[in-house]
Amino acid sequence: VDARALDLVSCRNLLIYFKGVLQDQLISIFHKCLVANGLLFLGQSESLSVSRNHLFKSLDSNHRLYVRR
Repeated sequence: VDARALDLVSCRNLLIYFKGVLQDQLISIFHKCLVANGLLFLGQSESLSVSRNHLFKSLDSNHRLYVRR
């Protein structure tokens, strides 16, 4: 995928199977792949770590929808 080519990344119930370091790496990759104001959709059991929270802003915390900063 070309950098910044995606409008939406849906990653539902995947991150829970990885340890924190790999989760952070994936979130960083998602950020690089999204266009400005692109959306990240996570599963109910998932959230952004404190170290990666600066990459995305919560759009709908109930549905785990974030927008790229």
